[in-house]
Parts: sequence; C-alpha cells; structure tokens
Amino acid sequence: VLIPVEQLASHFSSTPLALFGLGSAGMLAIIALALLGVAPIISLSLCAALLAQLAGHGVAIMQPAVALLIGFSLAMLLSPYGPSALMLARHAQLSPWRIAFGWNGRFVLLVLGPLLLVPLLPTVGWLAVDRPAPLQAGVHGKAPAVAAVPTTLGAAPSPAR
Repeated sequence: VLIPVEQLASHFSSTPLALFGLGSAGMLAIIALALLGVAPIISLSLCAALLAQLAGHGVAIMQPAVALLIGFSLAMLLSPYGPSALMLARHAQLSPWRIAFGWNGRFVLLVLGPLLLVPLLPTVGWLAVDRPAPLQAGVHGKAPAVAAVPTTLGAAPSPAR
C-alpha cells in the first residue's frame, strides 16, 4: 500500500480545512507537473483515483475535486507542452515557452490567488447548503402558514382530513 487511505480518510473527515489543503496541494501539483512535461490529464487522473478511494471511506470530496479541476484548467494554459501553446506558437512563429509563460503566465498569476480561495469557501461556511433557511415571521410574530403544494403538474391537492 503506497498511500494509507484509512489514515488519510480519518484525518480529512475530521476537519474541512484539511480538505482545502489537499485540494490546494493537488491543484499546485498538477500545475507543477505540467511545467515539467507531465500531461495534466495524467496528474488529474492520479489525483482523482485517490479522491475516489477517499469517497469510499465517507470523505466529502467536492472541495478538493473543484480545486483539481481548477488546477487542470490552469495547467493546460501554463504548460508549454499543451496543445494550445504549441499550436499558437506554430502559427505565430514564436517559442511555446514565450506563449506559455509570457502571455498565459500573466493570466495564471493573476487568477491563481482568487481561484485558490474558491475551494476554501465551503470551509468557512459561505456555501453551506445543508443549513435550513430561517423562517420569516408572519403577522404578529407567528410563523406564516404553509400551503400544500401539488407534487405533479396539474394534480389537485389532496382533501383535508
């Protein structure tokens, strides 16, 4: 066993900040490996395999998955070996390194910070979807009455008993 998944799962399920660290490390690793010539799809596949194993142990993987997709997208832009840099370099008769680092590099540096914060949003509770919405007070401070909503289009509500 190369990676002790059970130990990782217990660690990552205890704190959402650890999931942010995992996602951020994966994002930066995909970008770094792309700069070394490893195709970003290979790095993404390896990281996704680890996430699948963690999901099997009950770890919520949406946060690191979003970070990995962001890393994959930026790696495709920043890699001098990527198809967009190679095709543009051929047509513009420039070096792929100049395209990747000169043109695309500025964009990646500009958006890397804000995009690194995107997977952090669920950690701080900004995107918590499992919280129930507070009831708005009705007349005289009482909760408003809730009407029965038909479950299918055109269906009449069931009669009151």
